[in-house]
Amino acid sequence: YESHGDTKALSIAKQGLSRLNSAPMWDEQVGGVQSYSFTPDWLSPIREKDAADQAGLLEALLKVQQLTDDASIAPVARLLSYIRAELFDVERGVFFGRQVRSRPGVDPTWWTDPTVYTDRNALLILACLQAARAETEGPGSQDMALAAATYMMEECVRQDGAVYHYVT
Repeated sequence: YESHGDTKALSIAKQGLSRLNSAPMWDEQVGGVQSYSFTPDWLSPIREKDAADQAGLLEALLKVQQLTDDASIAPVARLLSYIRAELFDVERGVFFGRQVRSRPGVDPTWWTDPTVYTDRNALLILACLQAARAETEGPGSQDMALAAATYMMEECVRQDGAVYHYVT
């Protein structure tokens, strides 16, 4: 849409995000969006939530909200609340990589993978900075992003500039 001004492209994005917003892909109890569905109608979501997916969705929601000035299809605050509560490690100041349902159908709790992945952190840092810039959320988004960026530079980048894929 931004490149060519094609309103149909924007309409498709808005419609897709609106449908996702009401699909069972959203975890209504804990928050966040599950990574994919086993069926094309999104009625059979996998019980896994990846930080990279949350970051990508957050960016898409922010962009559509910015372009349409319509916050109703962009549950940005809901997604940021999940990221803050479930994926951000306050003690270390970094994002976790994913959550997996402990025992689907038996146990409703989620296991959070404590591994710190550099790629997922980079994506969430950028998405949270965009949220802070869009002023859709208070200083919390920027604080999380800056804390994670500091952690990444101190723990994930060697002195020779090489970047670790993950740290535990």
